[in-house]
Amino acid sequence: IQKSIQASASYLSELDKLKKVKVLSTISIKVQQRSKADSMDASYTSGLFKGGDGTTFILEGDPFANSAGTVLTYLQGKVAGLNIAGSGSQVSLSWRGGTPLLYLNEMQQQVDQVQSIPLSDVAMIKVFRPPFFGGLGGGSGGAIAIYLKKGGSRNENVRGLNFANVAGYSPVREFYSPDYAQADQSTEAGDYRTTLYWNPYVITDKTHRRILLPFYNNDITRKMKIIIEGCNAEGKLTRVEKIFE
Repeated sequence: IQKSIQASASYLSELDKLKKVKVLSTISIKVQQRSKADSMDASYTSGLFKGGDGTTFILEGDPFANSAGTVLTYLQGKVAGLNIAGSGSQVSLSWRGGTPLLYLNEMQQQVDQVQSIPLSDVAMIKVFRPPFFGGLGGGSGGAIAIYLKKGGSRNENVRGLNFANVAGYSPVREFYSPDYAQADQSTEAGDYRTTLYWNPYVITDKTHRRILLPFYNNDITRKMKIIIEGCNAEGKLTRVEKIFE
């Protein structure tokens, strides 16, 4: 009986604890998705160029970027108060009585250097309203920061231009030519080489007009085609083809 009373007391104690537990109402978690401009700003900018009071232009997907030609032509009429006049390297900038500073990947540049940048290589342009405290002299005319695309995001499909991916130069390789005078070069397998000899470094002069070029024939050739190509000291080219039986 005593054990039964203790079990009942324990049960009542646990039941009392459950009564004191409060069930919270439904919790709603709201996540704000980062805009593309914010993502680009986080990826490309640093220091005083990050955030700030400015306007960001993302050139990817902007049809006007393909026809504008230059960065400053693209910005004409897009930023209130920013005056851009002229074209090419003769363009002039003014904003609230000052001249905006120009930056390429956060390094200060001159107008002609900025105007030579293809828009197809530009990922983002960030225009800072005056004053821009990241510039020399307080940046009384504001600033224009241009960011080039990173390696993996370069656009190779630019209308009107042809692109090709070049793997690079091949390392120097020595042309294989067997030396059957040595025992370890002999083999029972047949020799079916199609090119018997190739040497790009044959140099002649007045004292060495004839040069001996020894090589071994293969097992099947009875007729040889000899091709000689070269140039003289004046850069004149020559090519000779002959067949020997």
